[in-house]
Amino acid sequence: MKSFQNLEYIFLHLDGVLLENILGPILHSVIVNRLQGEYTSEIENHILAKPKESALEYLREKLRLNLTNEELFELYQKERSLFEKGNVISAHPGILPFLRLLKDSGLKIMAYGGAPETYFETNMGSYSEYFHDVRYIRTNEMRPGVLEIIRKYGLEHHKCLFMDEEAYVGQVAKENHVPFIGFVTNFSYSFQPEEMEKIGIKHKVKSLEEVDLNLLEKIDSECLEMKKEKAGKI
Repeated sequence: MKSFQNLEYIFLHLDGVLLENILGPILHSVIVNRLQGEYTSEIENHILAKPKESALEYLREKLRLNLTNEELFELYQKERSLFEKGNVISAHPGILPFLRLLKDSGLKIMAYGGAPETYFETNMGSYSEYFHDVRYIRTNEMRPGVLEIIRKYGLEHHKCLFMDEEAYVGQVAKENHVPFIGFVTNFSYSFQPEEMEKIGIKHKVKSLEEVDLNLLEKIDSECLEMKKEKAGKI
């Protein structure tokens, strides 16, 4: 079993890294088809990985909707329910060797996301043996989740590697010296790959197969410097 010098935990976004992203298509459909709005980078950046109430308030004001936050969220929930009924929710290709690599490397694996725990169990339950005691952390009320998770479990920043397809999560990680891998989505309408470039996310992959031991060792070697940089900010 490989043991890293610094990394101990890896936190994987459920909807977008472990599972094929359904939030993107649902959000796009709600804005364009249901609300007749224009899907822009500004809208995307004000919604993804942001607290629910602030995201709803922003969208309601931006599109000048005659809806309450509760009604708008109900519209999203209905669209999500329709999507889940009409589509097969699949894990990303290469999920099994990816999880084996992480576990064999000695990392403690946890998933996180806004969906209920039942969604995790339904779609990832067959892989439960690869996850840590706390398999899934729901971040519905603590977005974007990076610092919130670290504080909740009393962890050290440089020992926690996050992997997410949303640029804002990467931005928070970068600003707080937390290791991060950006998962580049292939949706034609998504602005997240472009946003990751603007932010300067160093490590990005387009598939789980691109995460190998060399990449993990490279990130691990950078962690000590991250620890020093964080200490210098205090």
